[in-house]
Amino acid sequence: MKESINNLKISGVLALLHIAFFSVMLVSCGTAPAPTTTPTTPTTPTTPTTPTTPTTPTTPTTLPTQMGLAASSASVSSDGSDTSIITVLVLDAGNAAVENATVTLSATAGVLSTASVVTDATGKATLTFSASIISKINQTATITATLSGVTPAVTFQLPIKIGGSTMLLSNVNKNLNDNGLSFDVLTVNVKDGGGKAIANEAVTFSVSGTGKVTFTPASTTLDANGNASVNVFGSLAGNAIVTVSAAGTTATQDYIISPTGTAFGITAPSVDIYAMSVGDSYTLTVNAPTTLQVVFASTLGNLTGTSPVAGPASVITQTVVAGKASATLTATGVGSATIQVYDKS
Repeated sequence: MKESINNLKISGVLALLHIAFFSVMLVSCGTAPAPTTTPTTPTTPTTPTTPTTPTTPTTPTTLPTQMGLAASSASVSSDGSDTSIITVLVLDAGNAAVENATVTLSATAGVLSTASVVTDATGKATLTFSASIISKINQTATITATLSGVTPAVTFQLPIKIGGSTMLLSNVNKNLNDNGLSFDVLTVNVKDGGGKAIANEAVTFSVSGTGKVTFTPASTTLDANGNASVNVFGSLAGNAIVTVSAAGTTATQDYIISPTGTAFGITAPSVDIYAMSVGDSYTLTVNAPTTLQVVFASTLGNLTGTSPVAGPASVITQTVVAGKASATLTATGVGSATIQVYDKS
């Protein structure tokens, strides 16, 4: 039974194959139906193009015709410790913001963070300004901005103050006589906005008023500590105002110049340079018609007197008697002694 079943199955298969063949033959005798779709020819794949890097436009979006500058601070310190933010604004004729406008900048003093800027979509660009650490002079710097590639030229200027440097004057004697012998030592000290010494700046002196004085030296320079000094001599009776200038700063000192014989000052010795030998003594005399006490000071030798300080010392105070005060200087070594006298009051 198992074998016949297998044979039947084989026969069935053969019959099916026969019918299938016959069916094909029938179709081949008639007209072949048109295919429902035409096979498409495969296309050759295209190579993808490499994307290009977009370029930033370098020309303004519209024609710039107007420009302005603004500062976050109208002044900066002379020591260079702070900055002011400068904003540039560029507009067209219709007051619309101009993008990609190039603006060049310069300053008469101080330091700009860049020499040119390009405006953004709002028509603005920023940079910073500060004082120079090389020059600490009090002054007003002018920032000039110029639009590039525009005819006629479009420019704008903005002033920024550089300040903070200060001057201090100190002196010993403001009462001088007009004989050119009595003098005062005027000392100058100049500092920047951060309180540090300003060096190597010229110091000049001028005088105004009814009185006159002369200066030795006529001008000088600040040293590494910001100091300078000058001798001031009376030359014409009256009130004199001395103006000192350095690093953009000024200060004044008043002097009273009196006629010889009525002015406060040294009357003996009568010459500016007096020669002495070691061990010698000389009595210094001061005319002090309106003073109660006089202070004598010497850079060399010993001073002696009566009251209220007898000495010996390098500095002593003496009481004025009949408009005069005196002290004795004794030479104790070789050198140059500078004598100063001033009203104790």
